[in-house]
Amino acid sequence: MERQLRRQGVRGTPYKLLHGDLKESSEALAEAYSKPILLSHSHSIAARVMPYVHRTVQKYGTVRYRGVHSTVLFLCDVHCSACSVCLLSTTSIPLSCSSPIPLCTSVVDSVYALSSSTMSTPPLPVVDNVDFVIVRRRLVDSDIRCKVTYFWAGVTPRIIVADQEMLKDILSNKSGDFPKPDTNPLTKLLVTGFATYNGEKWAKHKKIIQPAFHFDKLKVMFHSIHDSCSDMIKRWERLEDSNGSFEVDVWPEFLELTGDIISKTGFGSNFEDGRRIFQILKELSDLAIQTFQSVYIPGFKYIPTKRNTRMKKLEKEFRDSIMEKINKRVGQSRNEDLLGMLLESNSEFQKLENSKNAGMTISDIIDECKLFYIAGHETTSSLLTWTIVMLSYYPEWQARARDEVLQVFNSSSKLDFDALNHLKIVTMILNEVMRVYPPVALLLRNSHKEMQVGKITLPAGVQIGLPILLVHHDRDLWGDDVDEFKPERFAGGVSNATNNQLCYFPFSWGPRGCIGQSYAMLEAKLAVAMILLNFSFELSPTYVHAPSSILVLYPQHGAHITFHKL
Repeated sequence: MERQLRRQGVRGTPYKLLHGDLKESSEALAEAYSKPILLSHSHSIAARVMPYVHRTVQKYGTVRYRGVHSTVLFLCDVHCSACSVCLLSTTSIPLSCSSPIPLCTSVVDSVYALSSSTMSTPPLPVVDNVDFVIVRRRLVDSDIRCKVTYFWAGVTPRIIVADQEMLKDILSNKSGDFPKPDTNPLTKLLVTGFATYNGEKWAKHKKIIQPAFHFDKLKVMFHSIHDSCSDMIKRWERLEDSNGSFEVDVWPEFLELTGDIISKTGFGSNFEDGRRIFQILKELSDLAIQTFQSVYIPGFKYIPTKRNTRMKKLEKEFRDSIMEKINKRVGQSRNEDLLGMLLESNSEFQKLENSKNAGMTISDIIDECKLFYIAGHETTSSLLTWTIVMLSYYPEWQARARDEVLQVFNSSSKLDFDALNHLKIVTMILNEVMRVYPPVALLLRNSHKEMQVGKITLPAGVQIGLPILLVHHDRDLWGDDVDEFKPERFAGGVSNATNNQLCYFPFSWGPRGCIGQSYAMLEAKLAVAMILLNFSFELSPTYVHAPSSILVLYPQHGAHITFHKL
């Protein structure tokens, strides 16, 4: 596989027996996380968040291509000032002329860039109305930025793809050619549900779950989300000192907020009722990360190590907790929340005598509940946390956002669902936060068969890393101010900001894009609006800027903010 990639000009780290680059990757991460970075107007965070990927891209991100430089001298029978040489290609140079004056001389230079593996001479340009042609050719070397590189995740090459054409090919694929990676069996105790499935099972589960996030359902959820945000605001108000000020670490606060919202909108309960579930998932997450960072040994999950035993015990406790919720819902109105919709699909499954093409099993439902708890919890908390950090650091944007909220919602009126669509500045800010601090830094896919992707043939059996963070900070795509926080980029919407390029995908993209995107944005807009209406805020003197990534982008040392009651 390595030879196949190198023959195409793709470079990366040399293979090391069994462990690959796992040791170097872990050491780079430990070093990066050992010290914070300076919070400044440049938000270049990739070297800290994903140090080994960043280092590999920096080292191997330029490929030297050898090509042919052709100088074509021709004498034409028309006035050269009236000639226009249109789009050059390797096969032809179309020429249009007028005002004939005999024997004018023109020179056309073109560079034919060829892969180092393709040394054949390109064809001559085809030029009309030429009496005499002189061609001079010479070999040239050209450094071209290659946005494809690789390193070794154990025995498997992980190809990092930041090329626009390749990203589109991979993320828009509807044939299942780039499935989610097969995870370590122990990490499957944490990462389950339709987002991890492929093929028919993924399509069936998506069809069942997607209606839970339709517009009419979101409108019903609005009141529950508003109530959860109100409870948080009241809790914060109780922390105020005599001057109406207080300090709080917003990261755990937003984890509790989103947990409460998930419990209410998904399961008809609240955070306190589901607190033990979140504790289980937090511990499972920590153990799964340890497992994911080690070399997978087939059959290891059956060895009764302390970690394996604990993970299986936590998994059983989680499933028992969800079954208790399911049993309480028997005979009740079922389709008002996510759990109700899943139970309706189970009824269909039972009516059709356990047909695999209809509905979900109870085991499927438990897996989907776990996914909803995990996916809807930390990702939205990440977005809210970095939004408050950015608004604390940029008080001018905080003031603009507050003015907009006050204008859209009179200070005496209650927030309502439809008015949220008028929060243009708040939406711009959220979009820019997700560009600079995307909740998920890297997506993973697999290639089970040899595939032509863009100009590169990917071997079978490789992992494909799609580095959201690196693409969002790509100077070639966003310009010289790429690392600056500028919400005005999104004043005309995402399409205008990206020039319709695939350079912004915080919720992934294509058929496997996040189905909960609108749900997350509803939470974020409402929470930010309510905070702006009630408080002004700035970074605490104790704040330490240390963005880190384990599943999601989070503040390693918390996000301490000083609030002042308005």
